[in-house]
Amino acid sequence: KEATRKHLVALLSQLDRDGDGTISKDEFMDAMAQEDVQDFMDALTIDPDNAAEVFLLLDQDGDGTVHLQEFIGGMERIRGEAKSIDIQMIRLYMRRIVDELACMPGLVSKNAFSNSCGA
Repeated sequence: KEATRKHLVALLSQLDRDGDGTISKDEFMDAMAQEDVQDFMDALTIDPDNAAEVFLLLDQDGDGTVHLQEFIGGMERIRGEAKSIDIQMIRLYMRRIVDELACMPGLVSKNAFSNSCGA
């Protein structure tokens, strides 16, 4: 795990063209076109074709840049294949959110969901 972190810090330095300690979306997207970066992403089982989505996941505070801690933490979280249990838990959480939204008057039409509120 420590070796992966060191590689991620080195990668961040490589991606950070302007040296400000963060990666902009442009820097990230440009780097994803480089073969060595693609190889590194492949090693983490992160598909470089999903670069825009990966950037959104890494930018935890939504400021349009990825800081060192966001980068390391985010890459560690999203690396690897999703397991069936992970996907099923997401589906469960999404269903609960949809059910709660359906019970909020004025947010969605009554016919949008088939949930009976308060049951």
